[in-house]
Amino acid sequence: MRPRLEGGFGDQFVPYGIPTEFIYKGMRPDSDATWYDYEIAFGPGVMLQFAVRVDATGKVNSMSFA
Repeated sequence: MRPRLEGGFGDQFVPYGIPTEFIYKGMRPDSDATWYDYEIAFGPGVMLQFAVRVDATGKVNSMSFA
């Protein structure tokens, strides 16, 4: 990640606290790429859905949080 993006990206998660677990949920194809789905646990009852889209060359080209 570019340094300018990295700082702002991490700041979005400060209110959740420190992640306690990353849980791999599976993968799903998307035309010329693959999405890898995760849940991030921050504490009891605090979960965040996270997905990374990896293109055919192996580069991350998108991320999604919900």
